[in-house]
Amino acid sequence: MDKTIRIAGLVLLCCLLGLPLIGQAQTEASLNLKDADIRTLVDTVSRVTGRNFVVDPRVKANVTVITSRPMEKEELY
Repeated sequence: MDKTIRIAGLVLLCCLLGLPLIGQAQTEASLNLKDADIRTLVDTVSRVTGRNFVVDPRVKANVTVITSRPMEKEELY
């Protein structure tokens, strides 16, 4: 039961972040982050663009980022 709950949580998180469940090369991405921790945004952009980011641990914020259409990696960056 505990494993089922963890898998369901992972699927829900991927759906909310618009991430693929299978490691596929992404060329476009849409974002729908409402009041999300800024690290979630940074991690998502890093995954989609293949770029690394260094975030100072003192940086703390919630952000809302909603895209109206799928964006290319460079647009998202």
